[in-house]
Amino acid sequence: MGSKELQRFIDNKSLVALRKFVTAEAKLKELKIKHDEVIEQVRTTMEENGVERIEGDWGYITLATRTTYKAADLSEVDDIYLKSALDTTKVKAQAVLTGELPAGVTESTSNYITKKFKEI
Repeated sequence: MGSKELQRFIDNKSLVALRKFVTAEAKLKELKIKHDEVIEQVRTTMEENGVERIEGDWGYITLATRTTYKAADLSEVDDIYLKSALDTTKVKAQAVLTGELPAGVTESTSNYITKKFKEI
């Protein structure tokens, strides 16, 4: 879709541009579903085989770990770790400095992949 078509679409004057947009959105939705399935398959396979990074002249895929903190009952957490919600920055600092989580806080991790591909 060119810039003139896009402007007509924005101005709601081009049925052709609207149809192209709807078609592109449908394709994008299909590709997103396939993309998510492949990403999940790659993540699972990397986890099962203990592989943290796959690298080549095409780019790389890295299995990364994200750590999150939450409290089931905020009344159990010391006020220093609270704002309108749990202050995860302070909780993380406490965990790093002392090796222990504050009372009432649990830790969970999730894996995700990062990727960068070179243009071929």
